[in-house]
Amino acid sequence: RALASGFTQYSMVYVLHPAEKDKDQDLEGYRNAQARSAKLFIRARDYGLRTLEIRHPGFSELVLSAPEQALALLTQEDVPLLYWTATPWLGAISVSKEDMARIGEVPIAVAMFDRALELDADWDRGSIHDMLIAIEPLRPEPGWEERSRAHFDRAVELCEGTRLSPYVTLATTVSVTNQDREEFEALLQKALAIPLEATPSELTANTFYRERAELLLSQIDDLFI
Repeated sequence: RALASGFTQYSMVYVLHPAEKDKDQDLEGYRNAQARSAKLFIRARDYGLRTLEIRHPGFSELVLSAPEQALALLTQEDVPLLYWTATPWLGAISVSKEDMARIGEVPIAVAMFDRALELDADWDRGSIHDMLIAIEPLRPEPGWEERSRAHFDRAVELCEGTRLSPYVTLATTVSVTNQDREEFEALLQKALAIPLEATPSELTANTFYRERAELLLSQIDDLFI
């Protein structure tokens, strides 16, 4: 689990994010960073799958062929591993949008989050809800915006308003889709108003999302017509 979470966060914070900031000046460097981050995400995912395989023999193959059957084997104890397996899996997909085989794996990763929600919805002060804000638009069912907003409200409630990530995620998921510039700015300003020292144990994550919020605000004219 430590390796899965470590490689996931390293890929997001130290590989992909810096390249995205310099994308306009170095497009080739950004594409190279995407390729590298995809490999790191897959490595993280595989650490998670390997550990789930140890706990539940046959899981790593079954989840590819019969996800519902495989996920039914898991228990509340597996929720942290589910999260740190599904998160890099979606990360790899997000930076490999031309890889149709990988795109086809989206339902499996989404199903893993749904199972984690069933087993322990409030885990880690709302981390699952936080991720589901961005996942709801991937579903074919209508009503994704209402579900994203509901997950946002629950994520903020569970973290007691000390995480920047729900605000940044809702802004990039819902506000940009709706072309609601006013809401986009308001959400990011709320995120920036959260003191980094509010939760010392989450300093790295909050610092990352503060930088992301600042970057998004600097790109606002490119995001809205």
